[in-house]
Amino acid sequence: MEAVILWKGVKRNQDGNDLSNFVYVKFEGEKLGEVAYGDHERGVIYTFYRTSDGQIVLHEVDWSKWLDEADYGNVLVFSSIEAAAENHRLLMERAGLIERVTMSLDEYVANEN
Repeated sequence: MEAVILWKGVKRNQDGNDLSNFVYVKFEGEKLGEVAYGDHERGVIYTFYRTSDGQIVLHEVDWSKWLDEADYGNVLVFSSIEAAAENHRLLMERAGLIERVTMSLDEYVANEN
């Protein structure tokens, strides 16, 4: 495990003025995986960590290279891999943290209701 420092809030610099409003979040942990979407000008990066006490942390960074656009960071904490997968299954599958679910048609219909 190593010291991990993430940030939550807004990072923005407009016309030479720092308009940022964010806090740092520090913990002992390890990086589990990452998924990135976007192009060379804008994107979103999702990074998963496991803390020393077993919690799962998801750091979301919505970034832009455009000077008048802000970067947004968010930090979400879950008690376990299973708890994180309840809302972020697709991201976790793409990051290689969990396997893609295969279900029967009956299971699919039951889960959709």
